[in-house]
Amino acid sequence: MRYQASSRAPTPVDSMVLARVSGAGQTWIGEIEHIVLYSHQADGAQELFAYVRWLKPSLQSFEGTPWQDIYRAFSLQAWEPEVFLNPSTGPSPSSVVALSDLLAPVARHTVNLHGHKTCITLPLHRSPAAVLT
Repeated sequence: MRYQASSRAPTPVDSMVLARVSGAGQTWIGEIEHIVLYSHQADGAQELFAYVRWLKPSLQSFEGTPWQDIYRAFSLQAWEPEVFLNPSTGPSPSSVVALSDLLAPVARHTVNLHGHKTCITLPLHRSPAAVLT
């Protein structure tokens, strides 16, 4: 998958990502704002990092909605639309993420949950390549 930084793309569609945010495997969904190449002059090592703005979780529940029976199976999550966590005002995963910790692209859609505008996300998990016979 090729990700795009939202700062360089006409739309953030290819910038939404499911990322590993801890060594314990915790994940979060966010928007890649920038992709940065780090070069260490002394040994010539290079590594790519993403600067990510993390979505803010919504308090809305899928119970009593058309998604109530499937949201767990499809890893659907509810978020505040166009609202991102601010690391300077509260807890947030680190905004700097190694590209190796980007796990999957994410589709998002804005819906009405219980009378509140809400963004729902669906990780587009990569599946092993199919073998054609």
